[in-house]
Amino acid sequence: MFLSFPEQSNCSPRDFWTFFIQVGVPYPQVTFFLVAILEVGCGACIAGKFAVKQAAAALIVIMLGALYFAKLPALMDKGLLQFAFDARLDIVMLVILILLFRQAKTISFT
Repeated sequence: MFLSFPEQSNCSPRDFWTFFIQVGVPYPQVTFFLVAILEVGCGACIAGKFAVKQAAAALIVIMLGALYFAKLPALMDKGLLQFAFDARLDIVMLVILILLFRQAKTISFT
């Protein structure tokens, strides 16, 4: 999903940096590349069934950060229903990652 989003929306990295600046992420350019590399790397680990628990933990932290920086302002400004609508995909992904984390073995090579 994250890999195809820039192509679908015709966004450049600068657009994402601007978004990171607007929502108040510290060191937006560095954080952007760190998050992008972690998402791709952890997604590959989960797809390849290698270090699933560690990859899921890293993605849980990223999702919590996304909810805090991007979606929490909607809860404060627009209310619970708008927050739930805006964050529905993030919440579903977070629940799936938590389930994956709980079910994964600590080290999995098969």
